[in-house]
Amino acid sequence: SVFVRFNSSHGFPVEVDSDTSIFQLKEVVAKRQGVPADQLRVIFAGKELRNDLTVQRCDLDQQSIVHVVLRPQRNGQERGVAAGHRPGRAGREPASLTRVDLSGSVLPGDAVGLAVILQDDSANGAAPAGRPDRPTNKSFYVYCKGPCQRVQPGKLRVRCSTCQQATLTLTQGPSCWDDVLIPNRMSGECQSPNCPGTTAEFFFKCGAHPTSDKETSVALNLITTNSRDITCITCTDIRSPVLVFQCNCRHVICLDCFHLYCVTRLNDRQFVHDPQLGYSLPCVAGCPNSLIKELHHFRILGEEQLVFCRDCKESYHEGECSALFEASAAVAQAYRVDQKAAEQARWEEASKETIRKTTKPCPRCHVPVEKNGGCMHMKCPQPQCQLEWCWNCGWEWNRDCMGDHWFDV
Repeated sequence: SVFVRFNSSHGFPVEVDSDTSIFQLKEVVAKRQGVPADQLRVIFAGKELRNDLTVQRCDLDQQSIVHVVLRPQRNGQERGVAAGHRPGRAGREPASLTRVDLSGSVLPGDAVGLAVILQDDSANGAAPAGRPDRPTNKSFYVYCKGPCQRVQPGKLRVRCSTCQQATLTLTQGPSCWDDVLIPNRMSGECQSPNCPGTTAEFFFKCGAHPTSDKETSVALNLITTNSRDITCITCTDIRSPVLVFQCNCRHVICLDCFHLYCVTRLNDRQFVHDPQLGYSLPCVAGCPNSLIKELHHFRILGEEQLVFCRDCKESYHEGECSALFEASAAVAQAYRVDQKAAEQARWEEASKETIRKTTKPCPRCHVPVEKNGGCMHMKCPQPQCQLEWCWNCGWEWNRDCMGDHWFDV
């Protein structure tokens, strides 16, 4: 079942199947409320859902909250979407927040061009080629302070900053963590009656259990699904999810080993004090400039294992605060790890190898382009380039290419 909130007021559950269409959901709500179904709009995760989509394709899990608003279409501008027609490329609807992947903004690599090519599949909800069994909607992780009290997959949601209702449809989807974490950065249009709101406010919820509108969790932006099968820098196992440090090497550590790393440093009083951050830890390999900035990651330690003075950020004490402790070289010493394990536990190496094997640079602008299928006819995805070229010979597409090697045989 899904929980329907009608016109941002009362709510009620609606029993649906995975193949129930959005229009069928509208019909159920319309019958219950005594209103025309064609004047209802279903809003979920910053997007108006088309009539032809099914509950499964919209990533509506059990107990998901959808907002249904009664708002006649204006000037016929939304008829195409309501009728189930896809907008053209110029008016492309934003991808669902349930499938947005922001890891590229925290885990940058050489796959910028590749991301441009693959965004069509992501927007349509398709799994990456060759990995149909991998879930595409576990991009975010949070620390659930509620019943779970542990790291869990998270759900990204958006609401109107004016009325605080999840009835805002985004103008475009977020593309990086700054879009989500910096207030007033993203815009949209609130669909609640009489609300003029145009500013988006993002929040996260635990994805492991049903939550109310007010239950939120803090995003852990360094934790991600181990989609590249990188080995842990400490135990050398392939685990998922993992934490990726912000050092130049992007070293990867599994959560069990990260917990052990934190406990060991805590017991040895070797957390590093930073004037802006407070106490934190660097990469397990001791890489420079790698302190964890989002301190909620240390929630993995559990409750009340790390207690500070709120004034000086030192260990809790009675009386006046003393001078700030200056981290010594001994405190910042590298956690001992095997050099070979450190080389293998680099997030970006897998990215470079994947790009090397599956892509070729556009002959004009040099953006990596992935070959999909047997056709040799390629088109650069960059809007300012759009060169049509041949995968086989690397030249601009011509009749010789068509005659000699149009397809793989």
